[in-house]
Amino acid sequence: MTPNEFIAYVNALNPIPTDVAITLRVNANGSYPAVAPYLAAFAAVGWPCSNIALLGTAANALGGLPPSARTARIPNSPQRPTNETAQTVRSTWGWV
Repeated sequence: MTPNEFIAYVNALNPIPTDVAITLRVNANGSYPAVAPYLAAFAAVGWPCSNIALLGTAANALGGLPPSARTARIPNSPQRPTNETAQTVRSTWGWV
């Protein structure tokens, strides 16, 4: 989905959710843009991005994130056990 398609999809849900989780690619893929246009579109409609997890090599390469977001950066996530990565994300986001 493009950013606007995703926003329209979420806004069409009944009831409209107060929290949304989405996975995005750092780089564009086919007709789908990279993460930055999604974040810009979300900000334009007033959706705060309060929790972000960056996994793999993108963890240290991606900038331009909302400064208020609690960001878990885990560049070695492919080499770590999944539960260890999840624990790091939960701790960063205050979900512990």
